[in-house]
Amino acid sequence: MRRGRATLWGWALSLALMAVPAVGQTLTGADGNVELDVSAVATEVMRLYNSEGGDASFRYLDATMRDARGKGWLDANSGVLFAMYTDALRNLRLNPAYALRVADEGLALIRAGHPQDPRDAMLLEVSRAYALADLGRFEDAVEAGTLAMPAMRDAFGTDKTTDDLASYIAEWKAGHWTAFNTSALDMARKALDRAEAAMDRSDNAAVLSEAARAILPPGSGFGAGDVALLTAEARSLSGRALYLMRRPEDAKAVLLAGAETLFGPDWFRKADPQPLVPVPDAARERITQLYYWLARTAIDSGDRALAEAALPLAERYAPDSDWQGTVLFGWMQLAVVDGDRARVDRLIDRVVTAARADNREDFARLAEFYRATSHASIMPTWDAVDVVELVRTARAALDYAVPGSSVDGGFVEGELASFLVQTGNLGMGIEASRAAIMEEMMRRGSQTGPEAAAHATRMRSLAEMHLYAAHALDSRRPEAVCFDKDDGRGCVIFVMPRE
Repeated sequence: MRRGRATLWGWALSLALMAVPAVGQTLTGADGNVELDVSAVATEVMRLYNSEGGDASFRYLDATMRDARGKGWLDANSGVLFAMYTDALRNLRLNPAYALRVADEGLALIRAGHPQDPRDAMLLEVSRAYALADLGRFEDAVEAGTLAMPAMRDAFGTDKTTDDLASYIAEWKAGHWTAFNTSALDMARKALDRAEAAMDRSDNAAVLSEAARAILPPGSGFGAGDVALLTAEARSLSGRALYLMRRPEDAKAVLLAGAETLFGPDWFRKADPQPLVPVPDAARERITQLYYWLARTAIDSGDRALAEAALPLAERYAPDSDWQGTVLFGWMQLAVVDGDRARVDRLIDRVVTAARADNREDFARLAEFYRATSHASIMPTWDAVDVVELVRTARAALDYAVPGSSVDGGFVEGELASFLVQTGNLGMGIEASRAAIMEEMMRRGSQTGPEAAAHATRMRSLAEMHLYAAHALDSRRPEAVCFDKDDGRGCVIFVMPRE
């Protein structure tokens, strides 16, 4: 069993402190004045680790390194800091790819200058070896560890630390991870799971952060197909988050990159595109989402060819009837664009039949509401919309708006309100918008961060619609004085006090 990552970070810190000389190394600025005491930083990192834990020690070290880099203080005497930072990135942030970049940056500084302590390069080379092994680059890890071994023997003699490294090098030669390593593929998979959890709680910023950790660099030692699948899943989550953050152009670019990574750059020109590696069941939903959200961005931007290439692949990997129905909604959007009511009905009939066969009456009711809104969108004028059918299907769907259902009551009420207001049914529109606002208010208590921001956006939209409808309704009153709507002014409504 591999050791806990925080424990490994503490072990690495102890090794770094053993290498810090009694007389502290210092980093100096351009004016020759001492700017940073390396020994003091290392000691403070260890103190925070012992008293407050790994996260506190990482935050301090991360802030120190960023500040020192920004002010140009890092030089050939920064090796201990780079070694600690590399190990922290590996063990506490589970990011061996970035850790390797940091190690290479530190070694470049050391080799370009004259460090006070030659052990700095050895420490950093050891940290680099572990990062390489995490990434599956065992041959490179063996080379880095072997190069560091003589200096390590000289510094620590026959200490267990040196013996451990020798045993790890032997494991790497055999193509095995050690107690000090975790496969970057495993870490990336866990990052994807954290991104998925963040998506479930509408924390889109966390989705982007965790998904980025799951993308391995081209030079990793893993199979190209495995890395491509991982990258496609990560970009699927990132693209969806960007779309929900109302950044459709960025979402489209990220989703396209994910599709090209797994299926090749010309996938949309092929009649039957195939992935670099078979898509396992565990990844089907994320690949479905990749192509579904790509189709959504394509429809929004008027790129019909891309939408028609993406939707069949979303259908191919749809893991269940709910997703199969959701993909059909994508085809339905194209039918609405074409004004083809008959095609809308055929597609909705398929969704409803499949949902009821699966005992998913909630999804069937939601589909019927989508049928009504699609019909309304196709009508040449608002007066031609079947308002009675809109209200009937909305109420039928709302009967199933319970926890765990496919029906989001606030969404249905909000959509209904929008159509009612547009068709001039202002009184009913106001009632529906109030119901949608109440649904949003009930969710507000547990929302924080980006989820709270999304809630505020929805509330603002509903409030604006409610105010517009109320103003339009009051403007019909005899005491209202309305100006020419083309001059940018609305109505003045005189309300006489009651006697």
